[in-house]
Amino acid sequence: MARIILFVVLVLFLVLTGFAVADHGYSGIFTLQLENFAGMQVLADLVIALGFFLVWLWQDAKKCGDLYRLPSCLISESWYRLPWRVA
Repeated sequence: MARIILFVVLVLFLVLTGFAVADHGYSGIFTLQLENFAGMQVLADLVIALGFFLVWLWQDAKKCGDLYRLPSCLISESWYRLPWRVA
């Protein structure tokens, strides 16, 4: 039952994303968010939440020894260390 609900939510978000991209274009989604501080706050929250998720994903994969099964961990590891390389 939980998988069905998850699938339905995923499909609904894909449809919503499709409408947004069709109406504003791919880059238009982000430019609309950067027009005021409320939109910037939403993007900042999204970046923070995704950062927490990627750190958790990386640490959990290292703990379980499943790095070879999660190629997304390799991507998250490079993003995790990117700010330190830039600074």
